[in-house]
Amino acid sequence: MKPWIHAVFLMAVAAVGPTACRDGPQSPPIDARDQLLDQALAVASTDPVRAADLFARAGPGPSLEETRMAVWADCLRRSSAPPEMWRRYLADQPSPRLAGRARLELIRTLVETGAVLEAIAERNLLSSDLQPAGDEALLSTTDPERKLQAASRLLITSPKRLAAREKGLEQRLVKTLSPEDRLSRSRAWRREGAPSKAAVELLSLIHISEPT
Repeated sequence: MKPWIHAVFLMAVAAVGPTACRDGPQSPPIDARDQLLDQALAVASTDPVRAADLFARAGPGPSLEETRMAVWADCLRRSSAPPEMWRRYLADQPSPRLAGRARLELIRTLVETGAVLEAIAERNLLSSDLQPAGDEALLSTTDPERKLQAASRLLITSPKRLAAREKGLEQRLVKTLSPEDRLSRSRAWRREGAPSKAAVELLSLIHISEPT
C-alpha cells in the first residue's frame, strides 16, 4: 500500500473506532482486517483473483470501506469473476453507485453462462436509470423470446442502445409501435442526445394521424 494511503487508513481507524461497522457480514478483528486490506491492496494490480478473495475476507468495517469496495469490484471485473463472486460482493452492501455497477456485471455474467432467468430477476432490481443497461446486456442472450422482450423495452426507453446493437431488429420492431409509444420513444431520443431522431419520431406521428 502506498504510504499516504496507509496513513489515511490508520487515521480513519483511530477516528472512527471499531463500533462504526455497519450491519452485515462479520469482519475479522480490526488488526486482522487491516492486515488483510494491506495485503489486498498490495496485490490488486498484479493478482486480482487473490486480491478479490482478500477483500471478501476482510469484510465491512470502519476504515477504507469505499476503497475496499471499489478496488474489489475492479479486481472482480479484471478476473472475469463468476456470478457467485459478484453475489458475494453485493452481500457486503456496497454504496448504491457501486451496487448498481456490480449488479450490471452480475447480469452480464449470468447471461454469458446461460442463466437468463436469473439475469432478468437481477435486472428488475436495478434502479430505473440503469434498467436500459440491464436490457442491453440481455440482448446477448441466446433465448430469442427473452431477447425480444429486452429489445421491445429498449425500443422505447433507450432506442440509441438498441440501434447500436441490433439495428435490423430495431427497424422491424419500430413498425409495431403505437402513437403513445412513438411519443415516448421521441422523448428517449432527445434524452440520449439525438434531437433529429426525436423529430423523425414526431413526424411519424403526424403521418399516422393523417386521414387515408
